[in-house]
Amino acid sequence: MATNLPSTPILPDDQKLSTDGSNWSNFKDGMFNMARGCGLEGYLTGAIVLPTSFVQSAIGYTLLNSQFPSPDEWALRDGWVATMLYQNIKDPRSHDISGSDTAHQMWTSLIGKFNRSTELLIGIRMERLRDLRLKDTRYLPGHIDKLIKLCADVHGIGGLVTDQQMCTIILNSPLKEEFGASLIVLQTFNQVQPLIANLRDWWEMVWLKKINEEDTKDSTKALTIHAPTNPGGATTCTACGGTHHQRVCWARGGGKEGQAPSWWKAPRGKEPNPMLVAAHRQAKEARQATSSNYPNTHAMLSPPVNYTQAIPTTTTAAFSNPITTYALATHLNSDELDVEDHLLPF
Repeated sequence: MATNLPSTPILPDDQKLSTDGSNWSNFKDGMFNMARGCGLEGYLTGAIVLPTSFVQSAIGYTLLNSQFPSPDEWALRDGWVATMLYQNIKDPRSHDISGSDTAHQMWTSLIGKFNRSTELLIGIRMERLRDLRLKDTRYLPGHIDKLIKLCADVHGIGGLVTDQQMCTIILNSPLKEEFGASLIVLQTFNQVQPLIANLRDWWEMVWLKKINEEDTKDSTKALTIHAPTNPGGATTCTACGGTHHQRVCWARGGGKEGQAPSWWKAPRGKEPNPMLVAAHRQAKEARQATSSNYPNTHAMLSPPVNYTQAIPTTTTAAFSNPITTYALATHLNSDELDVEDHLLPF
């Protein structure tokens, strides 16, 4: 029904009127449009005043947007507009706004406070926009982004920067001598977006390739600096400090932590995790138990040994070091088959 008031609209916190009033222009437009959408903007502007006399209509009520409400209707509708204003101000007391004021009193107080200060803020932000200078066209894209943001700040507080004004500001901010004869053509633009597109194209032709080449040189230099100085030399383990790779180290943090043979002794402070050691031993015992269940095919296929046959003698001169050979044979016949050759003690 056209006589029913809608629920009071509550803006997000970042859209409510701030304490410093920096968003006053957007707030003012938003509040006025919401009141006008309900046909109640006259309560803000003071066009609809409290009636001193009222003639009851035949239907007993007036429409929501009526210019001549009854006293009760006026109080209810004015209270709705005043509540809309009050609830969308972050700190009403800081703006001398009281919850008992009429909608028109609140509106007049806010306009009187912020309209003048807004003009001052617009002037300050316009000055920032005009004073921004580019010292090196190498950074032209970032400079254009800053100009666009400053222009948006002016618009955000109710100011206006036309396309022609913005084109002039953009062309005055960079170094004019770098554009040369192109500046004459650029001055013919009266819209911002085509001008910015042409400037970006110019920057890509002049600077983009050069910047990419410099980045490639810097990357190559960084790789050279961080390259190992002795790629063919010995590797130092990051886990224990030994001269082997970390991925084959048995110490704490090594790639084979806990998989060392029983004779190995860890460096002080580099002892492997006992849980990993126990897990490795259990896995090894399980493998040994599984292998013991298979028949000894070597024994079945080998011919019986003739103990009466003379055992041929082996000349020890063929071996330069019988002790080393015995140690290696003993190791290969043991169950410690996962020992890395560069970690053997002999």
